[in-house]
Amino acid sequence: MSGVSVTDSSLWFEWDDATLKRKAHATESDDAQDYADRHVARDIRGGRKEWTKEEVMKKANASRYDYENYEDRDVAKAINKRDRNDASREAREKAETAMANLSLDGPLKRINDKGTAFKDAIYYDDSKRGKESQKRKPKIPLVPSRSGSKSRTDNAGVQGREGRGSAREKGKRDRPASASRTRDSLKKPATANSSSSTKTPTASSSNTMSGTEAEPTTDYPYTRNKEGRYICPVKGCETKSYSERSRFRTHYDTKHTRRAELYYCDLGHECREEPFDRHDSYLKHLRSDRHQRKQADHENKVNKTNTLF
Repeated sequence: MSGVSVTDSSLWFEWDDATLKRKAHATESDDAQDYADRHVARDIRGGRKEWTKEEVMKKANASRYDYENYEDRDVAKAINKRDRNDASREAREKAETAMANLSLDGPLKRINDKGTAFKDAIYYDDSKRGKESQKRKPKIPLVPSRSGSKSRTDNAGVQGREGRGSAREKGKRDRPASASRTRDSLKKPATANSSSSTKTPTASSSNTMSGTEAEPTTDYPYTRNKEGRYICPVKGCETKSYSERSRFRTHYDTKHTRRAELYYCDLGHECREEPFDRHDSYLKHLRSDRHQRKQADHENKVNKTNTLF
């Protein structure tokens, strides 16, 4: 049993409730590692029940001169990191569930919810009208075809220019009213779309010439300098600029909205106080030579302090 050492403090946050309970009640006849970690597990369980969030943060950031809180520093760090990971995982699961529901319900509603006004202008309800709908379709096609142009050419050879005009007038009188309504219903949306389409390029070209940003800034407010870099408008962050909008969004989620999951070095000011917003960067930092040296120095200092007291 004496050859088994306590688990490194950087891994304490990974223990769930069942693991903490097992280790806290471990006896000498149980697993050797659980028995070695029993005191740490008891401290973590006690801290989760007794300490408030403010007390946890105070103990986690305690300096070595704050003897009252420094001895609970590693336990408080494990509790704080465990709570942050649980909150991030819960938020991520809710977001994934919402996206899954949106992907199942949203697109189907948008595809089917187009209305029937435009469909009724083109198609006939065969289930109600039966075969009669086929007889009432326009005799003259809405889109000019080769057959239509050929028939008009033949009429021109027989009737002449005036004959063609009278034939057109007669065709309008003989054509069913539904066909004229169909053509009118098709012309109106086409005219509206054509007018709006002519205005849209003009607006976009003016934005391009003026240099304004076309992206929405509701969720992520920012300003742009002369070089086109993104600047955070929040007080205290005006001096920072970002070349890409994705980097600015990461900064905004990390510092202001708290929607990004952060990873902190357990050594704090002794190694690095600034958090990591990416898990792979955090793991890379833990494997770095600098962190390993700082970790060894920290353990030596703790051992010397324990021997003195």
